Amino acid sequence: MNVLSDLLALQKTDIAISQARHRLSHLSQIDIHARSASEHAEIMQQSEIAVRRHSEAQREIANLETESHQLDVKSERLKKQLRSVIAIREVEALQHEIANCEESRSLLDDRELALLELVDKLSSEIETLRASEQSASNQLSKSLKDLQMSQLVIRQEIQQLVERRSATSSVIPERHLTDYESKRKHISGGAVAELHGSTCQSCHLDIARGELDAMKKLPADEFPECPNCGCYLVI
Repeated sequence: MNVLSDLLALQKTDIAISQARHRLSHLSQIDIHARSASEHAEIMQQSEIAVRRHSEAQREIANLETESHQLDVKSERLKKQLRSVIAIREVEALQHEIANCEESRSLLDDRELALLELVDKLSSEIETLRASEQSASNQLSKSLKDLQMSQLVIRQEIQQLVERRSATSSVIPERHLTDYESKRKHISGGAVAELHGSTCQSCHLDIARGELDAMKKLPADEFPECPNCGCYLVI
């Protein structure tokens, strides 16, 4: 195999490496894993909010029960006082205060009832969210394993290609490698191309017969170049 053929083989390996790296960064499993992570995080957030609201409601119920007990104690004390007074003004004042206690007690009962209903609702919601969280966690683990497996396969492929590139480039003179790398940066179709008939496979333009004949007469140490794109031609 001559140097040009080696360069063409090197280019094919470089293209394969670039394509593999592109596949690695554009795996469908990346999006699947990201969606799974997002769904899991959303359920976790909903669960945390529900648990926090549940705890807050229970604390408020406890506080309401304390306030209700204090009102009951106060109401009983006022009723005892009421039985021992005879002045109309004092009786009316005590009755008014007792009525206020009972009204406040009724409002506390209504609030506690609403909170108890909320606690029941939140308990059911938390149970449902925990089941969803487990399912989402399983899906997240699966998507991560799938992603890691796909990444491993492509990384192994890249490693093999890199080793092949190293073996190929080791037999190519340094000056030709330098020229090859320079051309790759400036020629979109590739630094080296095969000639099919009279058509360059880099730019896909035809080359005049006279220019082709001149290329075939070049010395062995001179590489023919496409007059249209400037790539090396394997004739």
